[in-house]
Amino acid sequence: MNNRKFLIFRSIGDAFTMMSANSTVLLKGWAFLGLIYSIGVLLGVMLDRLLILPQIQQFMPMFQQCGTNIECQKEVARGVFALLKTRPEHFVITGIALVCLMVLKIFISFSFMKFSIHVYDGNSEQLGMFPSLVQMVKLIGAVILWGAIFFGGIILLIIPGIYWAVRLSFFALIIIDKNAGIIESLKISWRISKGKVWRLIGLWAILGLASLPIMLILAFVGLPAFLADIITVPINTFVGVFVYRQLSAMSICSDCGQSVTRECSTCHQTVE
Repeated sequence: MNNRKFLIFRSIGDAFTMMSANSTVLLKGWAFLGLIYSIGVLLGVMLDRLLILPQIQQFMPMFQQCGTNIECQKEVARGVFALLKTRPEHFVITGIALVCLMVLKIFISFSFMKFSIHVYDGNSEQLGMFPSLVQMVKLIGAVILWGAIFFGGIILLIIPGIYWAVRLSFFALIIIDKNAGIIESLKISWRISKGKVWRLIGLWAILGLASLPIMLILAFVGLPAFLADIITVPINTFVGVFVYRQLSAMSICSDCGQSVTRECSTCHQTVE
């Protein structure tokens, strides 16, 4: 990887080569995290089916009969809200469960990142998976700030939002890897992604498109959609870690403006 420019297909190929070389360790970690996530999702689904669906299902035929009649839809909606008043505890419990499920999904995503970084660095004796509480607080804060920047850019004719989102997309890995602060992580991400926006957009697009067949196959055979996350998120995360390490090991030459690597070929650590 040293003395190479960041190229999309080369990076993906090199990342898969490294995944293949560490397949045993990766599969064990991915299976463990996937199991935790699956249990959380299944508990959420069971809670929803027990408390919410039996109550809501009675209104579904009414909605279908309404068609495009707005007044009819409003009348059915009033019936739903009346139900909310009579059995509010069911909806409150389910709402809390959904929030917990969302937090679990974020936590597992960050855990995949931390685990992938450890595997990439060859720290086989320190394969910690879970972010610390301090890191989680910083990560959630950074996610909120990144989201605000992204949506602010989307309001400004879409393109700025996409550009800013890509430039700042490595903030989570930086917080986990360097234990950086929220603002510092965004600054570092902005620096290492300089001049790489279109290639990064291409990378994320390719990974997203590659996930589509998996989702379609699961839908076709009638399996839950969340299984697609268990398959695609670990792989995409490791590719992201690989690209992050590659970009972190590059700096811009002040004479010619080209990217040059500054990474140790043995341990992959950045050489300052």
